[in-house]
Amino acid sequence: MFIFEYLYFLNDNYIYLVLAIIFSGFAYLSSKFSVQAIVFMSIFLFLFTFEYLVVLFGGFILSMILSRGKYLEVLKQQVEHLKWFFIKNIQGQMSVSNRNSFKVLVEYFKIKRYKKIISALLFQNTFIIVLTRFPLVYLALYFVYDGYIANGVLELVDYFIISSFIIFFISSLKWFLFIGEAERYINYMVFFILLKVTLFFEENTLYLLLFIIYGIIFYILDFILLLKKTNKNNLDNGLIKWLNCQDKELNIATIPYHLGGWRIVESTKHNWLYGVFFINGDDIEILNSYIKKYPFLDIDKADKILDEYNLDYIFYNKQALDKNYGEKYEIPTNLKQIQISENIFALYK
Repeated sequence: MFIFEYLYFLNDNYIYLVLAIIFSGFAYLSSKFSVQAIVFMSIFLFLFTFEYLVVLFGGFILSMILSRGKYLEVLKQQVEHLKWFFIKNIQGQMSVSNRNSFKVLVEYFKIKRYKKIISALLFQNTFIIVLTRFPLVYLALYFVYDGYIANGVLELVDYFIISSFIIFFISSLKWFLFIGEAERYINYMVFFILLKVTLFFEENTLYLLLFIIYGIIFYILDFILLLKKTNKNNLDNGLIKWLNCQDKELNIATIPYHLGGWRIVESTKHNWLYGVFFINGDDIEILNSYIKKYPFLDIDKADKILDEYNLDYIFYNKQALDKNYGEKYEIPTNLKQIQISENIFALYK
């Protein structure tokens, strides 16, 4: 969408504008995060010229036409989810609440948890995440700055790069962590970042080679790390297999939510309690009282959760609970328990 928008302003050809609106409409209907990227980046692009809002509103109108007005309900749900996420994040109850937290680093340093410090910097600090995964972002920003100092004007491509970095910076702040991972917004502007650095690499092939080598090494290491995390998929497979062996249609919940997650809905006949789906304000208040810290339901209240939502089972990953709560949790004594696999257990009455 942004590429066609760029081509429209570059060539003054309305065909590109129409294509931008069409792709914007499809984005509205296909991805909630894409909607946020379109809205926030268009708002900042609007600071340069109001015409950027044409695609924003044009895409929305198209999505309403294609969905026969049903998209509005989806949008309302997204707004409610963001409101809920905002409140829980400020309360420090979300998995992202400690992103970019200097306080957490100091606490790790005091107790000499140096591995935790490295992990927090590499995986929880958005600025370092971008530096290690896509260093060209900072190189492109330097060229934007250097070009403006030299010429006193910004190029068309600069508007897109600046807009993406503004939303990246804002969404890295604690109060705005609820709008999603900051680095994901950068992904929507990769084309413009590459466009900005192309001339530099044409004239400096050695640097291009070094970046390519770095990229290859990084993604090899990333792939190795991914292989180490396949244990989670094995856990999911074990749960899905057990569920598919049950004849009765069950109402279930999982701790954490990502245990099984969408695969329960997609691959089984059972009903799964999704922790961030709300019908009204009462739903939000009730479910919030059962959330320990996203994505964990409070296992201490498992008996009440079973009753509240008429559940047959609550499945939990013992390894995940031990890691996040240091084994400081209690399972209600009035519940029965069965072991599904090495680390997955089920609670029921």
